[in-house]
Amino acid sequence: MIYKLFLHKTTGMTESAPCIYLANRAMMLNSMKEWKNNGAETFMDWFDAEKVKKDIEELAVSDDGTPMCKVFIETTPEDKKKYICIITSFDKIERVINIAHYVATENRLELFDAQKMQSFHHKNLYDVDFVTVKQRARAINDVISKEMQPVWNIRKLGFCDGKRKKIADYSVTLRKNAEVSFEKRTETFYNLLKSVILETETLITKNRCFVIAGKFYEISYTLEGYKKCADR
Repeated sequence: MIYKLFLHKTTGMTESAPCIYLANRAMMLNSMKEWKNNGAETFMDWFDAEKVKKDIEELAVSDDGTPMCKVFIETTPEDKKKYICIITSFDKIERVINIAHYVATENRLELFDAQKMQSFHHKNLYDVDFVTVKQRARAINDVISKEMQPVWNIRKLGFCDGKRKKIADYSVTLRKNAEVSFEKRTETFYNLLKSVILETETLITKNRCFVIAGKFYEISYTLEGYKKCADR
């Protein structure tokens, strides 16, 4: 008896995205009707299939060096997007599926177990957006603390760990500098944020906040003044 697994790159942001179900079904049945009727390949993305195939083959070997599975690179009918098909036996699946999980996480791929009809989104195993927004916020806060002196406090107001987007909110409260106006310090703060954004990020202003927006996250800053009306 054979056990079949699939690996592919999805545009779906969560494991419950309908496009993942459509892609899984099309790969499993592999008929032109399934591919064309549901537009399944529209929701699949590009990845280095050759590298993934090689990684699986190097890891999935028994103690005596014999392969524990067969790995094939398949392509979608129209866009020619690649996906991986892994075929193994029931007695070897425990080891092989653990390797498939590992490779899927490393390459941010979707893993579909065609026997159990279960799909595993890479964010369920390792949420890269959660880690990224936490690391970016810490790095930006360090720069603010160093460059915006004098600063009274940088305070975390909240964090939303959403499935589609992560949102981190902070307030930056300044100490008074008699030689520099608050307006000028606001301009300096904006220019400082501009200087630290990555190519994958944009700096916008909304809801009286400065927001650094990545593809799947936002880090917002409320700049506060001093005296009795800090929010002004």
